[in-house]
Amino acid sequence: MLSAVSRLPAAGALAAAWVACALALACSRSAEVSGSPSEGLVFVRKTAEGTDLFRARIADGAIERLTHTPDRNEDWPEWSDRIRRLAFLTAPFAGRRSWDLLVWSPERRSEASIYASGQTEYFLDWSPGSAHLAYSHQTAEGPFVVAQVDVEANVRQVLTSANGSLLVRPSFAFDGRRLLAQELRSDRTSRILLLEPGHPARNVTGAEPFYDDHPRFTRNDEWVTFDRRASPTAPGDVLLIRPDGSETRNLTDSPEHDDHSPRPSPVRDELVFVSDRDGTPDIHLVDYATGARRNLTATPDAGEWMPRFSPDGERIVFVILPPDFRPGRGPLDYGAARIAVIDREGRRLFETDGINPAWMPAWK
Repeated sequence: MLSAVSRLPAAGALAAAWVACALALACSRSAEVSGSPSEGLVFVRKTAEGTDLFRARIADGAIERLTHTPDRNEDWPEWSDRIRRLAFLTAPFAGRRSWDLLVWSPERRSEASIYASGQTEYFLDWSPGSAHLAYSHQTAEGPFVVAQVDVEANVRQVLTSANGSLLVRPSFAFDGRRLLAQELRSDRTSRILLLEPGHPARNVTGAEPFYDDHPRFTRNDEWVTFDRRASPTAPGDVLLIRPDGSETRNLTDSPEHDDHSPRPSPVRDELVFVSDRDGTPDIHLVDYATGARRNLTATPDAGEWMPRFSPDGERIVFVILPPDFRPGRGPLDYGAARIAVIDREGRRLFETDGINPAWMPAWK
């Protein structure tokens, strides 16, 4: 149930200085933002000094650096076109090793806010229709929570908490009134939770022990898509389930192949996902009304991961990694990653070095 509503304190003098340093380059020419968020990207790139934020314009492949921070890393940017703000995670190289939230407004170049937690914050998602930003958070006391911040009112609400479990991947419904989250339990199972104001968190995917991952509402909020495994290391299938749990559909049903990471279109009854059924992880598109499926990348010399549609539903961005990369088998080298954009027919539109891309308007 919604609880622990609090007004966050304003950033102090030290935090304000930190912001000025972090955004020194972003507050110059690069602060300009214009056009559709489907025309540009913000992403992370490994540099000689760590990780910084960059952005790209799809039309001509132009790239600009957004941050230059020799004293810290940035990661996982997320843009809200509703309120024209960029949220991302930041961690200093020295001292406290946790991640904190930074929210920046390019239109108001001097405005920035830090939500310093003392512990780690991660997994960001903006509400489509409001100024709410949801995130997972390990509190200083130890329990994990899913919280949301009203960035304009500077008010935080804890949506649910858990002792002995990890709460990750919060994601808003398209109507902005509900959220999904994933609960990683100590018995190595995972379930999908539905979070609604005024109600306790509810298990969507049932009591049977599975490892359910990557939950997202479909475009009309009638279904929840996710991937299901018998265990964390078993092959996955992509499923749909009604938010009330009344009906489940398996879209891939291929026990010998690993299908996962579904991301629904915002405008059509289709979703993209990752599958290794053709040898290496490729990006596939499936019409969940008809079941028709296509491999959009078919690249035996590389693996594709983390697909997501553009806001207009016409493009897909994803991460390219070495073909032998698998999650959990050693650290991920950001320097070995690339990002690419294709259209719905699989035509390559853009590619560059980087990782963890999000859609964001470009510049003139």
